[in-house]
Amino acid sequence: GVIVTPSVSDPHAGLKEGMLVTVNGSISSATAGTAATVSYVREIQGPISALTANTLTVLGTTVIVDNLTRIEVPGVTAPATIADLNLSDLVEVSGFTVAGGAIRATYIGVQTSVTEYELHGLITAINGGGIITVGNQSVDISGIAPPPTVNLNDYVEVKASGLSAGNLLGTTLEL
Repeated sequence: GVIVTPSVSDPHAGLKEGMLVTVNGSISSATAGTAATVSYVREIQGPISALTANTLTVLGTTVIVDNLTRIEVPGVTAPATIADLNLSDLVEVSGFTVAGGAIRATYIGVQTSVTEYELHGLITAINGGGIITVGNQSVDISGIAPPPTVNLNDYVEVKASGLSAGNLLGTTLEL
């Protein structure tokens, strides 16, 4: 595993147990190395629209929760569980994409507020009028300038300002 010792000047002080990171650096022995860079990219960020005993849905994506998922909820002492989550909670999810586009969560953090929603996935439909579908979530990309050129099955990262009439309001799209 990677041990990060945060300090005031550490740019990775916001890393939490369960977040998947990419580490680049050098290995000095079988058990030690030096990280040159540590980067974190969440898989999805947005409101919970459905909850079961072991899954939640965020922006049309099924998130699978198991006993290894680290869940953080403000005001709940560790360890929080899926029972501590509520519909409409804004969550950040880190994990592995599995068959069918679901995410097996390693980390779920409830956010008190977010400045943007985020979704990663395959374009499953191009609906016209600036609307595409990423996974199971409709995304309005008509407000992105310059207009992105996209194709079915492109893997994209969408950042959005919110939801309107069920559509994620895209502000940026990266292939």
